[in-house]
Amino acid sequence: MPSRILRAPPPPRRPKYDDVDMIFTPVANGRRISGGMQAIIGLVEEMQTVVDVVGPSSEPASEVGSDEESSDEEEDGEAEPIVHVEVRLQPDSRIRPELIIAQVTYLLQAQLKWVYAGEEFTSDLWEQSSVLLDNVERIFVSETEQPGPLKGDEVEYDVHVYKTSNEGSVIEGGLEEDEDEDCPTAATVITLPSAEVEGLWENLIYEGGIKERLLRYMDTSLVFADCEIDTNVISSNRLALMYGPAGTGKTSLCRALAHKLAIRYASDKYPNGAKLIEINSHSLFSKWFSESGKLVQKVFDQVQFYLSDPGCLVVVMIDEVESIATSRAAAMKGTEPGDAVRVVNAILTQLDRLKSHPNALVLATSNLVGGIDAAFVDRADIKQFIGPPPPEAIYWILLSTFKELSKRKFGSERLAPHGDKLLPWKEAVPGLRIEHKTRRDERIWLSSVELRKLALRCHEIQASGRFLRRLPKLAHVRLGRRAARLGLWMEAFAAEVEHEAENQGYIARGDGKRAREE
Repeated sequence: MPSRILRAPPPPRRPKYDDVDMIFTPVANGRRISGGMQAIIGLVEEMQTVVDVVGPSSEPASEVGSDEESSDEEEDGEAEPIVHVEVRLQPDSRIRPELIIAQVTYLLQAQLKWVYAGEEFTSDLWEQSSVLLDNVERIFVSETEQPGPLKGDEVEYDVHVYKTSNEGSVIEGGLEEDEDEDCPTAATVITLPSAEVEGLWENLIYEGGIKERLLRYMDTSLVFADCEIDTNVISSNRLALMYGPAGTGKTSLCRALAHKLAIRYASDKYPNGAKLIEINSHSLFSKWFSESGKLVQKVFDQVQFYLSDPGCLVVVMIDEVESIATSRAAAMKGTEPGDAVRVVNAILTQLDRLKSHPNALVLATSNLVGGIDAAFVDRADIKQFIGPPPPEAIYWILLSTFKELSKRKFGSERLAPHGDKLLPWKEAVPGLRIEHKTRRDERIWLSSVELRKLALRCHEIQASGRFLRRLPKLAHVRLGRRAARLGLWMEAFAAEVEHEAENQGYIARGDGKRAREE
């Protein structure tokens, strides 16, 4: 009986890219191999296996290993951690994402010994590739599955290619009866990924991995929807509620989450892009009795229009949701107008309608979560408190403002010379013995210590993230000059923080008057 030979399937053909470029110089048979082709060859070499099965039996040779055995082997083996890499293309780029993914993956595997989350590469890394130089603006390691530095050859790169947009539109408010009047905008529609939101995610600092948890929740929601999970068995409303004091970045976090999801799925699941629909809660109340419910219906009809495209991800954001989802129990006691009950009923009905669309997500924010209707709160799959930032996060925020000031010039002077040299949080410790090579190094260390004390003071007075971001402007007003050394900046920052604490005291008393000195 002749031997039977099972051969692996033929390797995939080379993609017909018109703009394939030779990015490195490996040689095969006297010819250079492109970076994209090297990546494909590497995959083929791993896949290409010929199994010789010799036996007297005339029965067809059995497969080597069953599906169950292979799945058991996969469970026994430890999967490589995933590293998410974001690649932003230039606005005029027309290159196919597949080519960029192949070349960036090969580049990172060949060049990186260690991978760090939050690492941004300069164009020096890909200067040998004219394709990347002509098409790529930014390569950024956004997240890693495991903390700490990871070995570059022991990870799996998940490359996300995208372009930012400046497009947007509005959904007009009002009813037919209001055609002769100026009506407020009912909602704003932003095309994602958005140039306006780009970079916001990295500048939002929270403790306890809040950002990562919310991102995983949204990703899981889309996975469950894609798998057509029966929501009667496993509940999934795809609604997240962020609540907490004003000024802690809840609205910014919602926008950044939507932007991040659009990047993750830009070139894969949702080829037609993504939309962020920000609903203006205050526009959903009509001056006509019992007409507010119709306004809600009108806005969500437009939302349904965008959702009708399954290739488009739609994120609906309701800011200050307590304005339209106020407690019906309070309304029944006569403390709220009767029309508010109709609005809440309409909102809940529309949220239930959105569940039928797998490409829909809803994000809501509230400063007064106690005033929200219980049925709305119960529909939220995840409820996340967003509080004031901790001292280390405050230090990072203030440090980022000094780095920005140090990059900017007024004439020939930098606004904050050496602001980018301030030390990290763990090194800005009072009493830490450090040998300073120069007087400038010593001054930078002293300024870093003062910045740490300032961060602790900001945490003590529960300063909001919004206040921290405008602190440099207030300090510059106090300085009375266009540029200053770090020591003067620290003094101005400290003075403005104490001024804020004093104002908080006036507001808390409610009289707006200075406390009488004993």
